[in-house]
Amino acid sequence: MLLKQSAARTRVFAFSSLSGTLAVTISKAGGAFASPAGTLTQITGTWYQLALTAADTDTLGDLAFKFTDNGSAVFPATGDSVDQVVTGILGEGMSGALETGYSSADLLKLMSAALLGRCTVANNVATFRDINNTTNRIVATVDDDGQRSSVTLT
Repeated sequence: MLLKQSAARTRVFAFSSLSGTLAVTISKAGGAFASPAGTLTQITGTWYQLALTAADTDTLGDLAFKFTDNGSAVFPATGDSVDQVVTGILGEGMSGALETGYSSADLLKLMSAALLGRCTVANNVATFRDINNTTNRIVATVDDDGQRSSVTLT
């Protein structure tokens, strides 16, 4: 699961069986396990929720959960015990996930310009502006058939 950096988030975990008191510690980006700032609360039976605070998600990288039941390690029934903390769900944490050198936010700006922004064609140059019509996002030189011969992305 992706978690936005420095944002509170509630995570729900289910366990196959428990015999005592459940406790949790977290490890940020491979660091030592320590108690989270948030609280672990039983929902019902073997279902628990962990209310993570901004302090729990302030470090980029893996956020690992270690649960103990009366001191013995236990694992969620789903096996889901590591999250990824990123700067933004559609931000720099996903840079390169779609196109090398472009963040998801960069690509969304370009797609918005191409699909929704103002387009002008003059002297074999097609220009696509951002949706607020304040910046050229795509400038392409085209031939007489409209085929692109060069493209500048900003």
